Amino acid sequence: MESSQQKILAYCLKNSAFDGWNENLLKNASLATGLDANYHKILFPAGVADILLFFAEETNRQMAESAVLPANGVTAKIKAAVLYRLQLNQPHKAAIKAALKFYATSPLAALKATYSAVDSIWRLIGDTSTDFNFYTKRTLLAGVYSATIYYWLDDTSEGQVKTAEFLDKRLAEVGQFNKFMAKVKGFRI
Repeated sequence: MESSQQKILAYCLKNSAFDGWNENLLKNASLATGLDANYHKILFPAGVADILLFFAEETNRQMAESAVLPANGVTAKIKAAVLYRLQLNQPHKAAIKAALKFYATSPLAALKATYSAVDSIWRLIGDTSTDFNFYTKRTLLAGVYSATIYYWLDDTSEGQVKTAEFLDKRLAEVGQFNKFMAKVKGFRI
């Protein structure tokens, strides 16, 4: 059984491309769900920022429940997780495009949703780091993930193969950066 949060989110995902992510959309979602017009304020006190974070967390949950990852290779696992996440969100491309307009005016909300996604991906592939690498991994993946989303939103290739190629290139760049940093750490004056 869907929760009220899930019902409101479903309405928003269907209608945000037309209405934009705003207070009016949330009000209409509450009404369409059979709730009081202001009920969304109880479920999502920070409004659009909260429902978009909930959307990211719902995708995290779905990804954790059903993603199939390769047995070996951190890069291969990350690629599979990112592509699976995009596959889950394929029906919501228009809503995600509309969300980018909101994120342009609310960078903290964008940061929270991005962090939620990349942290979920790292945890899914088994990352247990607690040191400085914890933050470095998530920061690097945030850049790759964000760039890939922007590319994916306009990808019309069959099976999103162009997005997969784009992601491969970004992950290779991170690999080169990591090799460079390893050399720098080994250099002594």
